[in-house]
Amino acid sequence: AVDHVANTHTVLELDTFKLMPSERLVKTYCVIDNLPLAEFPRLEANKHIHQQLIEQYQKQNWEFCRSALHSLTGCWNGEMDTFYQHLAGRIDEYALNPPDADWNGIILKEQ
Repeated sequence: AVDHVANTHTVLELDTFKLMPSERLVKTYCVIDNLPLAEFPRLEANKHIHQQLIEQYQKQNWEFCRSALHSLTGCWNGEMDTFYQHLAGRIDEYALNPPDADWNGIILKEQ
C-alpha cells in the first residue's frame, strides 16, 4: 500500500513500533499531500536528508540528526514540524541519558 501511494505522493518514514506481546514490527509513514512549488527543486534532496535522519537516529548519531532536523524544519509545507520537534526532544533526552548499545530506535507498544 505504501508503494502505491509513493507513486503519486511524497511518503516519509517515521517511527517503527514493536507491538507487544506479538512482537510484530509496524512502520509508520507520513503522506505529504500538498507541497508549495518553491519546494520542488529541493524535493529529492530533502527526501534523502529525511531518510538519512531516520537511519542515523536508529544508529544514535545525534549530531547528524540535529543538523538534519535543522535543515528539514519548515520543509514539507510545515506538515512534519511537529514530528521533527518531538524527535528533537527524544534526541536531547537520549544525548543526556544514552540508551543501551543494542537500542535501535524501535518503540515498544502494548496492544
